[in-house]
Amino acid sequence: MIDLHMHSTFSDGSDDVKTLIEKVKNSGVKFFSITDHDTAQSARTILSDKTLQNKIRENNLSYVVGTEWTCGFMGLGMHILAYDFDPFAPEVLELEKEIKDILKEKTAFRLNYIEEKGYVFSKNSQEFLNTRINVKKPNIARCLVNDGYFDSFQDAIDFLNEIKYPKKYRLDGEKVLKTLSSIGAKMVWAHSIHGLGKSPLSYDEIEKYCTKMKEFGLIGLECYYSLYNSEEIENLLKIAKKLNLFVTAGSDYHGENRNVKIGETSSDGTIQDEKNINIFEIFSKIIE
Repeated sequence: MIDLHMHSTFSDGSDDVKTLIEKVKNSGVKFFSITDHDTAQSARTILSDKTLQNKIRENNLSYVVGTEWTCGFMGLGMHILAYDFDPFAPEVLELEKEIKDILKEKTAFRLNYIEEKGYVFSKNSQEFLNTRINVKKPNIARCLVNDGYFDSFQDAIDFLNEIKYPKKYRLDGEKVLKTLSSIGAKMVWAHSIHGLGKSPLSYDEIEKYCTKMKEFGLIGLECYYSLYNSEEIENLLKIAKKLNLFVTAGSDYHGENRNVKIGETSSDGTIQDEKNINIFEIFSKIIE
């Protein structure tokens, strides 16, 4: 079983990288990636730590570098996954700097809104947010709960979802696809049906966007996903086959910040069909 979509404390997950690897070991997943939002710091951590690499090998796991980028493409907000690249490459670091600056502006707007509503973060919450590479919605929601302003994490998320932003705080998807493809990254469209909180896309729309994105470097589609049922998976597999896109599977695990388990790549128990997934033929920089 594979799970190529999960998040650590380097973005908006609740598990650090060491803990996440330990949980992968106990989950039954054999091939994994940690795809933090807009940063490859988890990959740099693993590639710089022999102990973590040994833990992966000793437990017969396979790991590939991954990230998930917040993008806009042809007017549509989307997340684009990148795999199998050098996380220390200047192109990656430059994209990270660009999105960090963008998200700083978004965070300032979001925190100002929260303050206007009368919510003041505790010292502990402020210190926690200051340690984040990029402050994400779940990070702020967790602080609002910890400081006693909301009874549940979901209530805090619902409150934050009410914020109307003056502009879109995203990277240009075409640029991300071109830039990362140029250094050998394998580019995949994540959770295409659900996008970024908008109404579900039709299969015709997904095919249209995939066709256009292929011009700039897209070569894969996330067809198995924790919110997808068997019918949705089957239709996405048809699109992938038609457009010659390779197939990935991902849970979008965030630890305590989302009710999804590692390895949960469908909503109805649909099992990954290995004949549809040929990542060992696609990826070259695998730790195993």
